[in-house]
Amino acid sequence: MRDEIRVLLLGEDGTGKSSLVTSFIKEDFLPNVQKIVPEVTIPPEVTPENVTTHIIDTQSGYEHRARLEAEIQKANVLCLVYSVINRDSFERITQVWLPFLRNKGVSVPIILVGNKIDRKNTVPSENIVESSEMLSLMGEYKEIETCIECSAKNLTNVTELFYFAQKAVIHPARLLYDTANSSLKPKCINALSRIFWLCDKDGDDVLSHSELNEFQKFCFSSPLNQTELDDILNVVRDSLPSGVVSNGLNLEGFLLLHKLFIQQGRVETTWIVLRKYGYGEDLNLKEEIVYPNIQIDQNCSVELSAEGFEFITQLFRRFDRDQDASLNKNELKKLFSVVPFEEPWKEYNFPSCTVTNGSGNVTLQGWLAMWSMVTLLNYRLTLEFFAYLGFPGDILNGIVLAKRKVVNNRPPRKYSSTTSKLHKLDSNIHSLRYSSELASNTDLVLDKNAHYPGRHVNSVPENYRPTQASTSTRSEYSLKPRMVNKSHFKMFSRNKKSRTTSLVYLVGSKGSGKSSLLNSFTKKPFDPSYSPTESPMVSVNSVELKAEQQYLVLKEFGLYTNMALGNTAVMDNCDLLCMVYDSSDPSSFQYLVELRSSTIQPDDYCRELKLPIPLHVSVKEGHVAEIFEKMASLISKPVSVAIIWGVFFGSYNRARFYDSFLYRPFKLLKIF
Repeated sequence: MRDEIRVLLLGEDGTGKSSLVTSFIKEDFLPNVQKIVPEVTIPPEVTPENVTTHIIDTQSGYEHRARLEAEIQKANVLCLVYSVINRDSFERITQVWLPFLRNKGVSVPIILVGNKIDRKNTVPSENIVESSEMLSLMGEYKEIETCIECSAKNLTNVTELFYFAQKAVIHPARLLYDTANSSLKPKCINALSRIFWLCDKDGDDVLSHSELNEFQKFCFSSPLNQTELDDILNVVRDSLPSGVVSNGLNLEGFLLLHKLFIQQGRVETTWIVLRKYGYGEDLNLKEEIVYPNIQIDQNCSVELSAEGFEFITQLFRRFDRDQDASLNKNELKKLFSVVPFEEPWKEYNFPSCTVTNGSGNVTLQGWLAMWSMVTLLNYRLTLEFFAYLGFPGDILNGIVLAKRKVVNNRPPRKYSSTTSKLHKLDSNIHSLRYSSELASNTDLVLDKNAHYPGRHVNSVPENYRPTQASTSTRSEYSLKPRMVNKSHFKMFSRNKKSRTTSLVYLVGSKGSGKSSLLNSFTKKPFDPSYSPTESPMVSVNSVELKAEQQYLVLKEFGLYTNMALGNTAVMDNCDLLCMVYDSSDPSSFQYLVELRSSTIQPDDYCRELKLPIPLHVSVKEGHVAEIFEKMASLISKPVSVAIIWGVFFGSYNRARFYDSFLYRPFKLLKIF
């Protein structure tokens, strides 16, 4: 809020501008005053709004035009003065002053001031400007904030004039209220509707006595007694009977109450409420609330904290109105009604990307998994949603950092020849060191479905990641890209012991079953029809590992696979790389290893690399061999090094592939 304002008095000469300033300062009328009073500064301790106030008097002559225009540009509020006993001075308001101000692009509030009301009985009635004419002018010109009649001689409404001038700057009614049609403006309605939504703790669309009392205490630090509560309901009921329901206020009544505040000159009441809930003068949530400038350690990922999980769980239960342990389309719409996006998480294909019940409604498991995924991929979007959904206190308490498992002691980088023969890599293969964990965690072979053509997954985990700051590579899902000043960042350092959310990439040839695997992960039925994946797809679910919930985010890139695998930043975000092939299609495996001139088979390939034979799974038959649990298990156990030979796709740069994967520490998933 401002700590000082400039009040500028405008109008025809002889309307009493200087007398108004003098009477306000002296608290007495002086019959003889200067033509123009020097600038007056009122200290904050003697003003109702506790702001330093500068009052500037002006003259309207042409010779004073340059100074007048300069002062207009510096002013925060304009007091446009006319004499109620001089019709010409009033008519020049519309003929000269308002067009002049519009031409100058003035956007500050204007107060219309009718002076000399003490002399109405001294002039013919045809010269008098009636109050109704002033009100009509206010309705015609939206830039007029308010209007007031006063008298510098007998001090009528002089103090009120400058108080209204302060209020017009600090609590501008023109931003909230449309005087032309006597209604709240759309942005004001949206803000107050969100506040109503936040106060309606039980989600019944009515603010009960207890909820109104909590609202009162939060905004004004004092409760309402029963008489005061009844008075509020009666005021609303008198103007709008349908606004009061079961001794409480519905949204319609809540909005009417604030409309009455503004109409009665108590606009500061509505502004106090708006600011208490984080709104600025543009009626948007303040930037620092929605977009905190924080920097994340490059060796950490972001996950939901215990407070974050508690908050989203409470949201789920609050809006599960039919108590069926799921959120249907209407319940989700109501829950997200205060978030300024038409279809929240549309970029993730929500809710299809997470766990739903047979009716397509989001279960609690799917709800928690969805938030975990969004937080991992784009924590700034989670923080933005937390702000709009009313996370209690600092929204940063809703997230924590999870340390990535970084493996040191890299082996020396060695680049092999470009030949595609497997035996050419023997010298490099045998020169690499295997850890003891490698042998103890490689027994993942399950071949009970080998008698029918199934789909197999070969997964190579990866745990090295670069920096994840405000321009995270996960911003591909961001709804509102923002330019942020990194110099204003503060390091976020709220840590927890271990990670619970990981990112897995699925790569493989067309028709190898990647999409079926994604759908199986979220318990979707198998679809026998084949539809090529074009855009990137994700799915998320949780698996239980050692009595703890681990969230896995699976992603395939569709037509963008080449771009993704060739992008170091994208690949460095991956925790586990799963290579998928179809055992019934020989070319499917060749896609993975680029053995276009070799007839090597998957089993021979694994034996040559001292890996277990492929794990056979079939989504169609429902045999997935606990593959998702194995993914989570292997992600949690880093090894020194893993060996992958070959090229994922024909145009991929072999040297870059070796640099990114072959000679960099990561975890190993030995399944196909």
